[in-house]
Amino acid sequence: MKILIAGLGSIGRRHLRNLIALGEKNIILYRTGKSTLDDAELAPFQTFTDLDKALAQKPDGVIIANPSALHMDVALPAARAGGANLLIENRYRTSWTVWLYYKRHWISTANVP
Repeated sequence: MKILIAGLGSIGRRHLRNLIALGEKNIILYRTGKSTLDDAELAPFQTFTDLDKALAQKPDGVIIANPSALHMDVALPAARAGGANLLIENRYRTSWTVWLYYKRHWISTANVP
């Protein structure tokens, strides 16, 4: 199974450590590089700073662990890329207005309820 983790702050790194503990070896990372955490534990993994290139690796699952306000910036392209299950770490909670906009956009462009 190929897993993409989007966001490598403390929550994304917790998911990384959990996947490693479960024996997962095929882990891909997407990051902006803004994390202040040490990068030593990331060295063994293929890491992308371009989301389209990360999604082109055809992950089976995408763990979205970036800041809440940026969740949909990853979730929508991941849904459009098709084939991957999405785990969005935290509920989307920036504002109801923004959430409703993205929900309508999601339904109209990705055919996903």
